[in-house]
Amino acid sequence: MDTIPDARPQTIANFLNSYREYKNSAPTPDNPNPELSAARFALTGRTPSDDAISAINTIRDKLGQNVTRPFISRDFDSLIGFTRANPVRNDIQYYPNPSLKRTLVHSVHVEHAIPVVNDEVRTILNVAIHDPSFTALTQGETVWRFYKPHTVPNVLFGSFEQRHCVRLFFPKLKTQDRTSVVLTDEELEMLYELAIRPTAAAVLPVRA
Repeated sequence: MDTIPDARPQTIANFLNSYREYKNSAPTPDNPNPELSAARFALTGRTPSDDAISAINTIRDKLGQNVTRPFISRDFDSLIGFTRANPVRNDIQYYPNPSLKRTLVHSVHVEHAIPVVNDEVRTILNVAIHDPSFTALTQGETVWRFYKPHTVPNVLFGSFEQRHCVRLFFPKLKTQDRTSVVLTDEELEMLYELAIRPTAAAVLPVRA
C-alpha cells in the first residue's frame, strides 16, 4: 500500500523554484530522469526522493500586488481538424485491416459542415423534415449540413508520428436505416479496391 510522505509547507514561489531545481539537475543513479521527476513533482507535489510532499496554502501564500506577474503557459490536450485534402507531409502508417474498435463512436463535442449542392438539396431537405437532429445552413443553391462526426460512418485510415491519427468519414453512407457507423466488410473492400490500391499503384507502381 502506497504511504503518504510527510507534508512540507511551501510557498508558491518556493514550489516553482524546487520544480526548476529538480528539472535542471543532473541525472544520478537514484534519479536517472530529472525531467520526469520534475513533472511528477509538479503534478503530485512528491519530491524525487519521495520523502516529502509539498503543501501550499494558496490563500496565505498568494502573490502580492507589487510583484512581477507570473508567466502563464498553456498546452493543448488534443487537436481535431477536418479537411478534404491530406495536409500531412509525414509518412503515414496505413492500416489495410483497421481495428473496428478504433472507429469514432463517441462525441468529440464539435460539428462539421459539409456542402450539399444542386440536385441533392431537395433530397437533403426532405430528410431534414423527418430528422429532428438535422441542422443546416442554406446559402444560395448550396445547403451546408452540420454533422456530429461520431454519427457519421468512419474508419481509422492510419497514424503518423507518435499519437496522431487520420480518420476517413463518409457522410453519404449516413442514412435513416443505418444503425452503426462502423464500416462493413464490403465497404472496407470497396474502399481498398477503388481508392487505396489505385493510389498505391500510382505512387509506388513497383510495390503495388
